[in-house]
Formats: sequence, structure tokens, C-alpha cells
Amino acid sequence: AIPVLRIVPLSDAAQCCGSAGLYTLLEPAMSRAVLAPKLASLRAAAPHVVATGNPGCLMQLGAGLAASGLSAGVRHPVELLDESYRAAGYYA
Repeated sequence: AIPVLRIVPLSDAAQCCGSAGLYTLLEPAMSRAVLAPKLASLRAAAPHVVATGNPGCLMQLGAGLAASGLSAGVRHPVELLDESYRAAGYYA
């Protein structure tokens, strides 16, 4: 558990972000169209950090957030655990 973590549910959490492997490269316009509703949900939820275990989603969401002027960072859950363990003094 991460002590300071507060989970903010997204209305469309299970919805694809539009990355889908090479889809962002092969179908960029469609990929952005699929991403748009996810960005709208993130804008409404206003999280400080978005966590995803999928590398494609990490890049897609990061690029989409930056292009939209949203300040949330996108991190892998293991990065969040690492920060928590360091803060707790488990290792330097």
C-alpha cells in the first residue's frame, strides 16, 4: 500500500486510450480520436498522477496530456511503489 495515494476513479477507466501497439503510428488520427474521451475524463478527474502498467498507454497518455496542457504525470505503478518505499526508508 502507498500511504499518501488517493485513487480517483475515471468514468471510462476500462476504455482504450487509443495506443493499441502500433495503432498510434499506423492510424494516428483514429488513435487521437479514441484518446479524446479519455483525456476529457482525466480533465474532469484532475489527478496529479495517472498510473498505467502498459508502456503503450504510458506514452499515449503522456503525449495526450502534454498536448492538452494538462499537468498530470503518467507513471508505471512500480515507479509509485519505488517512491513510496524510498520515502519510508526501506532503501536509499
